[in-house]
Amino acid sequence: MGGIGKGRLALGVVLVTLVAIAIGYVIASAVVTFRDLGFRAEIDFFYIAQNYRAIGAVRPDDFRLINLIMGGAGVAGLMMSLAMSVKSVITAPSGQQVIAPGPRQIEGLAWSGRGRIARVELSIDDGRTWTEARLQAPVQPKALTRFSLPWDWHNERAILMSRATDETGDMQPTRDIWHDTFAGHSFNHFNAIQAWSINRSGEVKNHYA
Repeated sequence: MGGIGKGRLALGVVLVTLVAIAIGYVIASAVVTFRDLGFRAEIDFFYIAQNYRAIGAVRPDDFRLINLIMGGAGVAGLMMSLAMSVKSVITAPSGQQVIAPGPRQIEGLAWSGRGRIARVELSIDDGRTWTEARLQAPVQPKALTRFSLPWDWHNERAILMSRATDETGDMQPTRDIWHDTFAGHSFNHFNAIQAWSINRSGEVKNHYA
């Protein structure tokens, strides 16, 4: 390593990354202005992420600038700094499993970076109806919480979904709502509802694949 220790090299990489993140944040906050939209002059990363599509439609020049700024270390800073939103996923039955007819448990995990999980609801009909699942104690803040619900399956087609709500009232969004709110091509901090499709043979697949 030419006399440069691994520790010093790692420290140098960290420092350069932090400086780049800070520069990206300052530029994004100070340069991007939207006075004609009626908003304040200085817009930070949170506003940009939440209004990514609208900005692109109304101000394409500023949109290109945003992409240049956020395409580098600024994105890394955004990915590592936001609180994790409420999320849940069904782990059984789930992708690539094959289930047999009869009684079983729908099981999964839920979590939130803002506190405890308050409830988890499950749907077997593509979100048309929802049933509250049982949470397994202890339910701790900012920790994985197990949930389950009895289900008797008899070779009917089904689309399973889970929807979590945390103690702040934040509810897990649908994929359409998430993509309408944030950048459509991005999956950073993606917390939308996941769905599993089950055919009559019991094969479980990602509903969105």
